[in-house]
Amino acid sequence: MDINCQLGEPLDYKNKDSIFIGGATNFWPYYWAEIPTWYFVIQTDSLLNIRWERFIGGDAHLMVEKLIATNDGGCLLAASRYDYLHSNEPQTDIQIIKLNENGQLVNQDENILVKSTEAIIYPNPGIHSLNIRLARQYKEFSFELYSISGKLVLSETYKSIQENINAINLKAGTYIYRIYNKKGLFESGKWIKKE
Repeated sequence: MDINCQLGEPLDYKNKDSIFIGGATNFWPYYWAEIPTWYFVIQTDSLLNIRWERFIGGDAHLMVEKLIATNDGGCLLAASRYDYLHSNEPQTDIQIIKLNENGQLVNQDENILVKSTEAIIYPNPGIHSLNIRLARQYKEFSFELYSISGKLVLSETYKSIQENINAINLKAGTYIYRIYNKKGLFESGKWIKKE
C-alpha cells in the first residue's frame, strides 16, 4: 500500500547540491481527518540522489504549508497541526520545525514534543496488518516484534523500504517493535493490536 501524500510548497534550495523536498505522509484530503500523519523531509544532491529522509510527527493530523532551505545547510518546515487526540475543537496550530544539514531536529516547542524518525509504523493501533515505511536512504531492514512479556513473536528481514505485515494471527494487545539494519537505522516503540 502506498502512503497518501500532501505537498504544499515542498521544494527549496540555497545551493544546487542541497535540495530539500517535503510534504505529509498518510495524508487524507479531509482537513479535519482524525488519522495520524507525518511530515517528511528529503535532502538530495543536484542529481537527486537522496542523502537522507526524515519523518516527523505521527501524533496528529499534519499538513506542510512551506519548506525553506536555510543558509546553514538545513531547512525550516512551516506546517499546521490538528491535534484530534487532545482537543474537541476543530482548530489547528502552526508549527515551525528546524532541521540541520543532517536532518536532526534543532528546535523543540516546549508545548508539543516533536519526534523525528527514520521509520514509521501505521496504523497504530491496527487490526489485520501493520505497515512499515523506511526512510529512502535505507534499502533493507530487520523487523522484530515482541509480546509485552518479552517473547519474540515475529522476526524477519526485508529488502525494501515499505512492507505490509500480516498481523491476523497475533492476539490483541500491546507489542514492542524494533526496526534496524547494519547501516545505522534503529527505531523502536509500541504497536497495539486491536480485536
